[in-house]
Amino acid sequence: MKDKTHSILRALLAMAFILWLADLSFVYLVTDESPDLELNEPDTMAQVMLKAVSLPAVPVATNQTSNVLAPQQAKQNTAQTAAEPTTTETIRTEQTTSAVAATEQVTQLYKQLSQQGLDIQLAWPVNSQQRKSVFEYMYQCAKMQFAVLDGINITKMNNTLHSPYSDWIRVAQGQLADKEKNWLQGFALQGIPIRLFPQALDWSMAKHLVQALNSRQLTSLRANYQVINQQLWLTEIRLNKRLLTQAWPLDQPGC
Repeated sequence: MKDKTHSILRALLAMAFILWLADLSFVYLVTDESPDLELNEPDTMAQVMLKAVSLPAVPVATNQTSNVLAPQQAKQNTAQTAAEPTTTETIRTEQTTSAVAATEQVTQLYKQLSQQGLDIQLAWPVNSQQRKSVFEYMYQCAKMQFAVLDGINITKMNNTLHSPYSDWIRVAQGQLADKEKNWLQGFALQGIPIRLFPQALDWSMAKHLVQALNSRQLTSLRANYQVINQQLWLTEIRLNKRLLTQAWPLDQPGC
C-alpha cells in the first residue's frame, strides 16, 4: 500500500514539474518579443514633437580661398566695372569708329577728284533729248551754276546754287545748252565757260568710289550722266578700266 501511494505522489510531482516548465517556457517566449508576435504596445511616434532649432555657423576652413573681397579690393573692382563699357556701348563705339573711318576715306577720295593727274571723264548723253533732260535736271533740281572763268576770277551767271558747290570745276566743253548760250550772249563775258556742280553730287560719287575700289587706288574713271525716273545716275561706268555692271544714283528723286 505504501509503495502504491509513493508511486502516485511521484506521478503527481512529475506532472506538477512538467506544468511548471511549460509555464516558464511560455513566459520566456512572450518576453523575447518574437517578430511573428503582434503586441498591443502604445504608439510612441505619436508622442514625438517637432521643434525648430538654430544651427551654429559653419566653420570656415583656413586652407580655402575666400570669395569675400576686402573693402579696398571691392572698391577697386567697382571702379573697374564702372569704367568698362557694356556690350551695347562697345558695339555703339565700334560703329561710331567705323563710321568716322568711312567718312575719312570719302573725304580723301573727294579731294582727289580735283587733283591733277587723274584720268576722269564724265560725259553728257549723246542723244539730244536725253542731254536736254540732264541739263534741265542739273539746273532746276540740282541747282548747278553756269559761270565764266577769267584768270582766277569766276563770274556766276544764273546764281541759283544755295548749297556749297564742288571743288572740282568742270569746263563746259562740247555743245552748250540753249540757256547757257543765252547767258553768254546776254552778259557778253569773256573767259572759259565752266559748270559748278553741287558738292553733294560729287560727295555721293566719292562714296560709291570708296565702296567699289575697296581700298584700291583710283587711277581712271569713265561714266555717263543720265536722268532715269527723275533721278540723276552715273551709267556705263568704267573704273580703273574695268566695266561695272551697276549704275550709281547721285541724287535723291523727287525734284
